[in-house]
Amino acid sequence: PGQNPSIAVFIPEKNSKPASVKIFQINKNLNFNNPISFKTFFKAERCILKWNVLGTALLALASTDVDTSNKSYYGESNLYLLPRSSSQSSSTRIALDKEGPIHDIAWSPSSREFGVIYGYMPSKTAFFDVRGNLLHELPQAPKNTILFSPHAKFILVAGFGNLQGNVDIYDRQQKFKKIASFKAENTSVCQWSPCGRFILTATTSPRLRVDNCVKIWHASGNLIYIKEYKELTGVDWRHQPIESFPPLKKIPEDPPEE
Repeated sequence: PGQNPSIAVFIPEKNSKPASVKIFQINKNLNFNNPISFKTFFKAERCILKWNVLGTALLALASTDVDTSNKSYYGESNLYLLPRSSSQSSSTRIALDKEGPIHDIAWSPSSREFGVIYGYMPSKTAFFDVRGNLLHELPQAPKNTILFSPHAKFILVAGFGNLQGNVDIYDRQQKFKKIASFKAENTSVCQWSPCGRFILTATTSPRLRVDNCVKIWHASGNLIYIKEYKELTGVDWRHQPIESFPPLKKIPEDPPEE
């Protein structure tokens, strides 16, 4: 994304040669021999690449299926931060101080910070600035999902999958103050609404073939809508540009009951 198109490429390690992530600028003189930013590292069979919205920085979540130290059933995972254009010395490995897998990573829509959930349960949730400096940590809890609201005001931190579905909402503009909690069991889909005032959770097939439903929650944590289905295979918000909605300055009021 961004006004200066670039492409990020991951090359897995092979034999004794380390893995690498390389960023190339896309222009009429595209040259795959001269990356504008790169990072090399070991312990990387695959990699998830996530740009920030402005396209100025890239997160690379590298992982292996097997932990060579035999400490983890989940293999090994490491997180790297690459600026779009720099020398390798400007790239950095994000220091995570708890052993275990990295469950989720997410950029803030502001492009200035990102969140990471990592470690054996109860996991840790930490936030870093665009240079990789630690900004804030939440109390340890069984969580594996992090979602920023479209305006970057609210942050949803939840435990889905084989966890119990507990959801916490934090206000980023109030120094990560917790403003709401609710429980959305058996959630397989979770999304903020385009306006940043509501949260959609759903139970879908084929992950679960019973209790398929869609629920809409207010940002305050109140359940305001539920619809059950015999079989639900997908659900999504209708796309609307963020410019259609003014930023929120406080927790929105509950919508009136119909």
